[in-house]
Amino acid sequence: MKLSIIFPIFNNVDEFQSKYKSFKIINERYNFFSEIIVIDDSNQQNLKIENFCMAENIKLFKNTKNFGKGFSVQKGFQKATGDFFIFCDSDIPFTDSSLINFVFNIKSKKPEILIADRSNNKRSNKKQSTLLRYFLSLLFRKITSLLFTLDNIDTQCGLKAFRKDRAQTLFKNLTIKRYAFDIEVLYRAKYLNYKIETFPIVIQNNGKTSLKLLKDGFKMIIDLIIIKIFSLKHLDLKRGADASKL
Repeated sequence: MKLSIIFPIFNNVDEFQSKYKSFKIINERYNFFSEIIVIDDSNQQNLKIENFCMAENIKLFKNTKNFGKGFSVQKGFQKATGDFFIFCDSDIPFTDSSLINFVFNIKSKKPEILIADRSNNKRSNKKQSTLLRYFLSLLFRKITSLLFTLDNIDTQCGLKAFRKDRAQTLFKNLTIKRYAFDIEVLYRAKYLNYKIETFPIVIQNNGKTSLKLLKDGFKMIIDLIIIKIFSLKHLDLKRGADASKL
């Protein structure tokens, strides 16, 4: 079984290079991934990431301008050739052991969709995050649950895996190109009655983020409304779930 992993990058090249050292050791030890893909979302260190990817034998694809994380992940999935597609935040903020267990779960159980879940280390997250970030995260999760009934799913965790056929369906014609794209993808998955499984993951470092809490947080709320109204209209498939549940 071939696994493809995609890292969308925007202006955090130094951190990606630092965290990639540990990731590389894991991959060389277990031979997890048949291909590693970086999507450069028009970052300001394009030559640096280009040289790094060339040296590390990483497939690099560049966006002509900053389209957003959702667009970059979608593009990565279009370029991937594996049987399973995984996308991971480029700061790779997960402990080595939990990342290893996440991938072993994919290889052994072959889930349709596997979502990493940070809820087992909430205290750690709260200590590492600002109070505002923690509060907005809880608020966003509550609104998401109310609008899309995606209960007990850590929709914004930056580690998700999709079987190839599921990814090709769910990421087609996305309405949202930036941070809230995860919600749209999982909303579609539930609509089509795809099986969504979760797996506990441990955060070791929140890292830096290009997300501006108040400005981007407001935009994400607007995106949720757009998803609710328009997303399923762009999904050219017969429904697999009960309409009364959505």
